[in-house]
Amino acid sequence: MPGTTKCFNLQFSAVLKLASQCHNINLVLRYEYCYEKQNP
Repeated sequence: MPGTTKCFNLQFSAVLKLASQCHNINLVLRYEYCYEKQNP
């Protein structure tokens, strides 16, 4: 997925940490991808 590096900010890190506790990594990655698509 091109351009995902720019999405690795503090907010995403916090969400990723929370998701890792809930074992929803795939859900977060899909959300981040959709967010990136909507906000180029």
